[in-house]
Amino acid sequence: MAFSFLFFLISSFHSPKTDELLTIEHNEPYEGEITVVSDLQKTSYYNQYVFELNNNKRIQARFTQEFPLDYGAVCHFNGELTPPNGPSNPGQFDYPNFLEKQGMIALTNDPKISNCHSKSYLSYLYNLRTKLINYVEATYEEETVAWLKALLFGDRSELHDEVVEAFQFWNISHLLAISGLHVAFFIGFVYVVLHFIFRLPNEYIKWCLLVIIPIYIFVAGANPPVLRAGLMAVLILIFSMIQRRVDTTDVISVVLILILWFDPFLIYQLAFQFSFVVTLSLILSKHLLFQDHWILISLKVSIISQLAILPLQFDHFYFTNVLSFLANLIFVPYYTFFVIPVSLVLLIFIWFPPYFNQMVESAYLIVQEQVHSFVVKLDEPFIAAWVVGDVHLITVVAFYFLFILMMRTWDLGKLKVAAICGCLAISVFFVEQFAPYFDQTFKMTVLDVGQAESLVVELPKREAVFVIDVGEQLSYPFGEEDHRNYHNVIKPYLWSNGISQVDALFISHFDYDHVASAQLLVNDFRPSYIFSHPYIEDQTYLDESSMEKFIPLYEGVSFNLSGAQFYVLAPEGTEQESSNSENELSNVFILEVEGYQALFTGDMYESAEHKLIEKFDLSGVEFLKVAHHGSETSTHEQFLKAIDPNTAVISVGRNNRYNHPDSDVYERLISEGIEVFRTDENGAIIIKIRNGQSTISPFIP
Repeated sequence: MAFSFLFFLISSFHSPKTDELLTIEHNEPYEGEITVVSDLQKTSYYNQYVFELNNNKRIQARFTQEFPLDYGAVCHFNGELTPPNGPSNPGQFDYPNFLEKQGMIALTNDPKISNCHSKSYLSYLYNLRTKLINYVEATYEEETVAWLKALLFGDRSELHDEVVEAFQFWNISHLLAISGLHVAFFIGFVYVVLHFIFRLPNEYIKWCLLVIIPIYIFVAGANPPVLRAGLMAVLILIFSMIQRRVDTTDVISVVLILILWFDPFLIYQLAFQFSFVVTLSLILSKHLLFQDHWILISLKVSIISQLAILPLQFDHFYFTNVLSFLANLIFVPYYTFFVIPVSLVLLIFIWFPPYFNQMVESAYLIVQEQVHSFVVKLDEPFIAAWVVGDVHLITVVAFYFLFILMMRTWDLGKLKVAAICGCLAISVFFVEQFAPYFDQTFKMTVLDVGQAESLVVELPKREAVFVIDVGEQLSYPFGEEDHRNYHNVIKPYLWSNGISQVDALFISHFDYDHVASAQLLVNDFRPSYIFSHPYIEDQTYLDESSMEKFIPLYEGVSFNLSGAQFYVLAPEGTEQESSNSENELSNVFILEVEGYQALFTGDMYESAEHKLIEKFDLSGVEFLKVAHHGSETSTHEQFLKAIDPNTAVISVGRNNRYNHPDSDVYERLISEGIEVFRTDENGAIIIKIRNGQSTISPFIP
């Protein structure tokens, strides 16, 4: 007890404090000595290291060209420290927070590095890793190299994105990186070689393993699962050599303390959390795991592992895959008995004549390609994804309390009580998931998608969810980072709010910045209706099955959808309209919910505004989505006076090349007494209306 309390006091001083993890706010020049505290990490766009400054703060350094540095080297640094871009939408990845939780305060791009001297003894191990990777790259085909780098060296950056995404969806991505499974098999492989081929006695084998395992840890990338599994193996070997029995929970506790002592920031890493939570859960469940047929044991392991990390998955990804335990049942044996052994054989065969490695490589690739093309083809069935959204701490605490109670009663053989506790544990997330269905708030969110547009509408009690436009901003070169808005902003926002299905998709018009990712949204969120103007010619954004849901909207159409009233004001329903530009064909409509009117304008021009105020009474409009990103082509003075809204939002990109919004338009909005928000300055704009009162919350105040 006293020993534990002592470690608690020491850890309270040694652990990183949140107020010490703040990134810099502005660009700052920096010149001085730095220490290299990471191995080279390669990405598709740059090579990067982690440097430690004189004040013990860390920075992430990116180089566009390969720049070899030794781990532990002390160098002269001259460059600019840059703050990372933060999120501008709810649910979006928080990169500054990600860096802070690794002890990093800034980025730097292509700094000048000179006068390097000294290096850590660990650099020799990392150099060995680099040499082995070079041998692999020189021996095998590109596809094989990608797999071996992932499975043997902990670098999956060269795997195809579709494979990585499919494995992430099915919660089997731990198989694509070095995990405890890989370490256990490696140790078993070395033992078999030393015992059956070299005929060494067990005592010598243990000494050899004590030397080999630490080397393997760094050759494999030294990520948290490798550290955890490798150090646990080392401790167990040491205790066996001194003939001392030790409880496995004590071993994992000591390993946890040792790892965090040397790098306390690892506690924030998802891989670290997953590895220790799953391992501890399985260790504590050992009495339940060795009393049945191996199939039942595998099923128990998969279910216990998935339940143990369930809150972590919701917290980081907003969803879990309810069928992932079946995927693990299939793929864990496949990787255990084929992929990992053959990968190790291929590594050994780099020193053999080409005939041997080419024969094994061909068989390896044939099987791998077939298996993983099957995983990709499975896609993301909606029945597998359980989307809950961002979870509260109270929910997490309640779950783990009930989960521990379930495991305890299960261990005691009280199966009925265990089943009830398990159901109650799962039900806490259902309570969180269905809470919005009791909320009377009408909510509109204008997402910050740069020089594009996307809005999400949630009706009171979540009677329906509508998405208005799913646009992407043009990037140069074209095709680079396709669907960035959808993957980084739109889908995370919907999932973080527990939205797994959309009732209707409204496409104002078929320009890239309004419709580019519509098909992805249709695939993932299955809207029942797709609305847009009727003059669509040769569009390439939606497939044939999606167009079967299409309903044309034009002037004079009105309808009620789940309690929301729509009044369509443009375009006119005449044939000559089809010759106009897409901007001129923009759907313009009023959405009215409980008396609150919002006007959505697409990219309509001033000529359309004149027609609207001549034909319709727009004086009841309270919210205006400003047309065409605030361009001078619309939002003229007479139009504003006719509608006189309380709030206007401009969806516009930061430092865009069109200089939107136009200064005259912006001043015109301000002079009319309208409260104006812009996504380039305020990020996402969230408008909540309840009992006739509206509250506007910019994500960036």
